[in-house]
Amino acid sequence: MLDKEAWSRLSPLPKETAENVARHLVMSAELFDTQPELAHEYARAALKMAWRIDVVREAVALTAYACGKYSEALREVKTARRMSGIEVLKSVEADSERGLGRPEKALEIIKSVKPGDLDRTEQFELALVESSARADLGEYETGLAVIEAALSQVDPDAESFEYGRLLSVKADRLRELGRDEEAAAAQALIPREPEDIEILDIQEAEEAEQKANPTTLQGANVPLAQLYPLLLTDLDGVTWNGAQPVDGVAQSISAGRELGGKFVFLTNNAARIPQDVVAKLASAGVEVEPDDIVTSAQDGAAKLSELLEPGSKVLCVGGEGVPHAVQEAGFEAVSTADQEPAGVLQGLGFEVGWAELSEACYAIANGAKWVATNMDYSLPTEKGRGIGNGSLVEAIRRVTKSEPIVCGKPELSIYDLAIKRCHDYLMGNEEIAAEVKANEEAAAAAREQAKQAREAKEDPDSEPVVLSEADLAKEKEFDRVKAAERKHRILKRHALAIGDQLATDILGANNAQLASCVVLTGLTKPRDLVMAPPAQRPTFVALDLADLSVPIERPELRNRGWWYTENTRARVNGHDIEVRGLGVLSEDGTVVSLGEFRAILAAVWYAREQGNRVDCPEFSVVREVERDYGEEDDLDPDETAPEYNDAKPVVEQGTTDVE
Repeated sequence: MLDKEAWSRLSPLPKETAENVARHLVMSAELFDTQPELAHEYARAALKMAWRIDVVREAVALTAYACGKYSEALREVKTARRMSGIEVLKSVEADSERGLGRPEKALEIIKSVKPGDLDRTEQFELALVESSARADLGEYETGLAVIEAALSQVDPDAESFEYGRLLSVKADRLRELGRDEEAAAAQALIPREPEDIEILDIQEAEEAEQKANPTTLQGANVPLAQLYPLLLTDLDGVTWNGAQPVDGVAQSISAGRELGGKFVFLTNNAARIPQDVVAKLASAGVEVEPDDIVTSAQDGAAKLSELLEPGSKVLCVGGEGVPHAVQEAGFEAVSTADQEPAGVLQGLGFEVGWAELSEACYAIANGAKWVATNMDYSLPTEKGRGIGNGSLVEAIRRVTKSEPIVCGKPELSIYDLAIKRCHDYLMGNEEIAAEVKANEEAAAAAREQAKQAREAKEDPDSEPVVLSEADLAKEKEFDRVKAAERKHRILKRHALAIGDQLATDILGANNAQLASCVVLTGLTKPRDLVMAPPAQRPTFVALDLADLSVPIERPELRNRGWWYTENTRARVNGHDIEVRGLGVLSEDGTVVSLGEFRAILAAVWYAREQGNRVDCPEFSVVREVERDYGEEDDLDPDETAPEYNDAKPVVEQGTTDVE
């Protein structure tokens, strides 16, 4: 059970993690008043799983403060504030300074606060701290005056919790001044404690949230480069287009790195070796190491390592990156079927022709294992779409009547390869390592519980089952494999896949169960994204990599079918897309802001899931657009909810399906 606001702030987390964190926060809250030390332990356990979530940092700060761990409380308050961008827990910060013997510093903090920046409860909390700080300095009269000023702002008849707290501190000040009778009178006025705040069952809260805000499009109250330590980034269409770097790419990557994000670049282009990619990125102002490049050729070679003996001959079809990856994997690269290769690795090559393709056909016909680095039928170039590796794979498929093992995006293997390569980096993060450890401890406890349950069902008079060494070895290996799978799932939660193509980058991320972000600097056009089928819809939407360094507001469904985000809104009415201040989005070439675009996406995706056909023109997206809202800003009270016409299941066929 968790209060509504706290639950909503866990939304950036995967469902399983959010539920686990929520349970820890609930236990922390329930134990806060009676067992603060144990409450702090639960909050710290939640922190290990969700150190990037501000509400968890706040819980740690509050419980540390309750335990008298003032230095830790100060540190966590500042971290929570940095994450949320909101001046939270000022009273905890000030009172922690008091607890460390620095009442003057506490008063400085209180003096720096603008009353208008705080809600009513926080203002009262600061008054309590200021009064106590004055008392620490021997200024009892001033401390009493502070409390009386705060009490003048409270309705005594309401008998609020704040009123009782203020009266209690007033009684303390009066006793310090030797006015015991007045202190007793103030104490007698303290009302009883209120009932607990409304709490919700976690599953019910999640279902209610999904029902109230039914979109897969997410937001984040901290920058994505801060939320995800590992950023798996596409190259073509994201960092450059052909030979031309995307505007501002070096600055965007630098800003993301400053927030803690590590960029690892994934590409389906098997023609280049990693060192060539490093050099090209350097020419764009981006410094990387060869290990930060993961190519589909490397992915294909890794797949062959599962199929062939080390040192086997592999026929290489493609550019320089293909034989380079084959040799790195410990194979012998060959170029003809006469050399009797055990495998064929086919990737993009700009010089590949009839001879190379025919040699592959001969080798495959002779039984060689065939692996294709990717199935992109086209390749983006400065002139437009050129022939991609998938088109050449199709030629061999038709001749040999064989099916290749496909690697690269959107297959899982390239993402798994990238995550495994970054294992040490991710496990070097203390919080991620602690999450893995906590997960393994939970798994061990579950195994022990299952073992005890089995033993309880066994006949006590029967002979105990003694496993052979071989069986013990199998069991140990099974546990090792399962532990590796659990760890891999956790590591994936801390990675974000970024790309420009829906059918490869975003579909691949969704297949791999990774969070994803599409950028609009490559082949995907705004209309493509609006009409995307569910499997190709991203978690986040950005103009370019610069958006990794700013928070993203999630669209929210409110009244009359309007989806709100930032200062705008959009909805689908009938077959039309309506945008605040713009009206119906009907003309090709219309320009909308990024905030409007996110609202449009949420509205259209929701409408299409209801079976509605949506008319969408070609349009463009920029970061900001000035709109004159005029009287349109006031919703007509007689306005009805939108109608979904011709409602019937929509057949999802492609990213640019026109309905």
